[in-house]
Amino acid sequence: MSSIVLENYKKTMRDLSVDSTNKEYMTDSLVQAIDFDRVKDQFTSGIGYRDCKSPMSNDALYIDSDGTHYFIEFKNGANITPHELSQKNYDSTIILAMLLSEKLEALKDNLQYILVYNEEKNTEEFLIKRYVQKSKERDSIGKLFSKKANTTFVFFQQDFFKGYLFSEVFTLNKKEFQEMFVSKWERID
Repeated sequence: MSSIVLENYKKTMRDLSVDSTNKEYMTDSLVQAIDFDRVKDQFTSGIGYRDCKSPMSNDALYIDSDGTHYFIEFKNGANITPHELSQKNYDSTIILAMLLSEKLEALKDNLQYILVYNEEKNTEEFLIKRYVQKSKERDSIGKLFSKKANTTFVFFQQDFFKGYLFSEVFTLNKKEFQEMFVSKWERID
């Protein structure tokens, strides 16, 4: 479908995670991933001018040694909107499916989503108050089940995408991202 070679768009996770406004990095990892913002720009330039809003995209695409694809979105600020994240997920997934000439149903089995947020600007208490029905009992039960199931609690209303566009969905602070994914990828790369 397209002549875009994903490997030609690699950068370090550190560079992909930069918040250029505040000159802050969400990770210092030198693991290589695909700059999906640039891929999206190249892809849309090939379509030609359209009198509509340009698609949005996740920051990075990491492909591990077993072929699992991970879309990664880095959010350093406090104003994270679920609608914007959702739009990036839809647009990025459609673009990737077109580039790989795969059906969405087949793609989702090997596609996961990771949102990395700044826990200093988005405390767990703030996120629970903002995105979860207010109930101390529900929060306690949700956290307990997440711990027992060895999973993380998904914020920003992105759990909707699990089983729909992605096989797994994670919303992680910087430390959790480092521990759950980056440390593993650094051993492999």
